[in-house]
Amino acid sequence: MRHIFAILFISLSLGSLAQLGSKGKPIYLDADTLKGADTVYISLPELTGFYSLSFEIAFEQIGGTSDGTGILESANDTTYHTLNNSYGAIVGRPNDTIAISNGASYQFWVFGTASNKFRFKLIGTENDTTKVLSNYIRK
Repeated sequence: MRHIFAILFISLSLGSLAQLGSKGKPIYLDADTLKGADTVYISLPELTGFYSLSFEIAFEQIGGTSDGTGILESANDTTYHTLNNSYGAIVGRPNDTIAISNGASYQFWVFGTASNKFRFKLIGTENDTTKVLSNYIRK
């Protein structure tokens, strides 16, 4: 498992070097743990004045089978919606739901949305424990 996160860290670091300059730098969110059939939210701080956002999320199995689903959501107020072409443009995934599994890593690019709040909604399954790592780049 460590090699997966080493590769992820290296790829994030190399990608980040290209982003440094005037386009922004990665902001790493606190690691979280998804236990059993719990629902966990990984929230970004409220953002304004950006052209585009890049999100990355990765999973590491700690126990059990490490599975479930994740949904990228956005809001302007307190009502969150699944982020898709109805609420803003999203590129990088063909749909708005991701599969949680050991070693999985997903990246989203969001642009043209009026939203200023974003979060991943992660829903686990029974008897699993999964570590969640994520970051974003504001451009």
